[in-house]
Amino acid sequence: MMLSSSVLSVNVLGVEKIGNTIPLTKPMEFILRHKPMKDFSERKCVYWDFEETGWSQKGCYAVAEKSTEETTMCQCYHLTNFAVLVDVYGLAQNEKHKNNLDILTWIGCGISITSLTICIYVFSSFRSAKNDRSAINSNLCFCLLLAELFFLCGIGQTGYPSFCSVVAAVLHYLFLASFFWMLIAGFQIYVLLVEVFEPDGSRFVQYYLLGYIAPLLIVLCSLLMDTLLNYESVYGFRDFCWINSNIHLILTFLCPSS
Repeated sequence: MMLSSSVLSVNVLGVEKIGNTIPLTKPMEFILRHKPMKDFSERKCVYWDFEETGWSQKGCYAVAEKSTEETTMCQCYHLTNFAVLVDVYGLAQNEKHKNNLDILTWIGCGISITSLTICIYVFSSFRSAKNDRSAINSNLCFCLLLAELFFLCGIGQTGYPSFCSVVAAVLHYLFLASFFWMLIAGFQIYVLLVEVFEPDGSRFVQYYLLGYIAPLLIVLCSLLMDTLLNYESVYGFRDFCWINSNIHLILTFLCPSS
């Protein structure tokens, strides 16, 4: 990492600090000037971490739409000493494989999206395929299809922090909904194998509540916890638009999915 801008120091006297930083409920925006850089992905908004004795990116983001070749707009959720770093070594290493990985991702997701679209068409069009199990599979394919579309279009939109947070929350919901529909599909197979007689009423009201409302409640509770407990949202990250806290990820995604 190479320092590319002047160091900006911001402090407020008489305000309680956490470590050597002053946390903010809303991000502070400021512009740092540096040498001309065409590639926005090279830039990192950082601050000096006195505990780690090094530059850290935690709580700071570079804003693409308000930056130019010679300036970088930064958003930070605390006050301390700021600067812009250029990831020279990491960029050189990652660019060797980034294009190939992007191509593989687009090909793999493209094949998956095409297959899911065909499955949804078959489940919804052919009379012989219209039954409870096909309806469950159709909803599962629909959730996976939307999740992959959002993943392709939004996972890398880190230069737009607000949009990136929305993408992360939507992906959280769609992946949870997919897992819940998988649970419903497994339960339906159990019902077909165990129950001799068909139930008097349809279970699809309960299925839809579990498949769409339950994950929505989990995401809403997750957003509420994020708002109350964190001065910096865990939805969205400087490298990709996803949940950036391991504890939050375990409690609100891995535990419900398992």
